[in-house]
Amino acid sequence: TEADGFLRIVGEATEDGVLVDAGIRRAHSLIAALPDDPSNLYVTLSARSLCPDIYIVARTSHQASEPKFFQAGADRVVNPHQIGGSRMGAVATQPHVAEFFDEVLHDDTHDVAVIEFTVPERSSVLGMGVGELSHPGDERALVVALRKGAHGEYVANPDPEAVLDTGDVIIAVGSAAQLKALGRRVGDIAAAAEIQLGDSDEQSPVEAPGG
Repeated sequence: TEADGFLRIVGEATEDGVLVDAGIRRAHSLIAALPDDPSNLYVTLSARSLCPDIYIVARTSHQASEPKFFQAGADRVVNPHQIGGSRMGAVATQPHVAEFFDEVLHDDTHDVAVIEFTVPERSSVLGMGVGELSHPGDERALVVALRKGAHGEYVANPDPEAVLDTGDVIIAVGSAAQLKALGRRVGDIAAAAEIQLGDSDEQSPVEAPGG
């Protein structure tokens, strides 16, 4: 079925057949966000069995359950209660910082976002320093962090001389045009193509009904 512009599969998410019908074998990621931990754990196990390379984000209501989700194959485990508590604390102690990140991360009407790009093989930026991604005075996205490889530590405000390698993750903030330009230069075309912000001049056109 289709509603609000999204395709939906009606069925029990814990059943392998439903996951297959939903396209899990060609999916990049899966979010297991059912209301209880046992169901999310079962979906995680099934998804990892059906698609060993899929990226799985699972919801848990109990901090003590996190290790079980990782054992079942989850890449990330999210506890909404913990996140909610941290969020409330941030709003109380640093309200302007919290408001800024709300606008950057969650408000699509602003032409600014934080995006990650992964340096692919044969990228034109391989061997370059982070500072060479753009030149002073250019209209450019700001590189705020760098992760060396998929499992390295995040380095905030990275050294301009830090050399870029295959698999490095670049985290940048900027307008849609700036981020698209950076994504094309890095060679992460998929990430660049997904950038759609409220005031961007590069948004895909929307066809009027019956047009």
